[in-house]
Amino acid sequence: SGDSTEAKNISWNIAKKALTVTAGDKTITFGDDEPDYTVSYEGFVGGETETVLGGTLAFTTGYVKTSYVSELGIVPSGLTSTNYAITFENGTLTVNKIIISVPVAVDNLVYNGSVQTGVTEGTGYTITGNTGTGAGDYIATATLENGYIWSGDSTEAKNISWNIAKKA
Repeated sequence: SGDSTEAKNISWNIAKKALTVTAGDKTITFGDDEPDYTVSYEGFVGGETETVLGGTLAFTTGYVKTSYVSELGIVPSGLTSTNYAITFENGTLTVNKIIISVPVAVDNLVYNGSVQTGVTEGTGYTITGNTGTGAGDYIATATLENGYIWSGDSTEAKNISWNIAKKA
């Protein structure tokens, strides 16, 4: 007959629950240190929180505070779990340009036989045509470096008129 009283092993499985870990978006200004990154979680069950996860939460962005890039991915990683199938979602690090003022001409230069500077150098731009010796009108050109913007939201090179007056 087909009746058996023999014990049978039955395999069964509890699948891992999906858990999404999403990096929060952040905004900084070029040259700033990286911010404190954050994540949000979606998918915990039974009142559980991130305290049930193993590993160490880590973030990578590729941000270098001396090399301007306007937008980078915030890539979370490092968490593990025996009960959750973790999916990591990137956030966005937005890097704003540094706002600087357009340089201005030096006033009241008078011919003295030496090289004079009509527009001073500064941070965030390069300048050409800002020195001269003879009396007369000059035009210096200030060109922004990457990661900077003129106050007023312009990124165009600026021409600055300056002069050396004749000596009495």
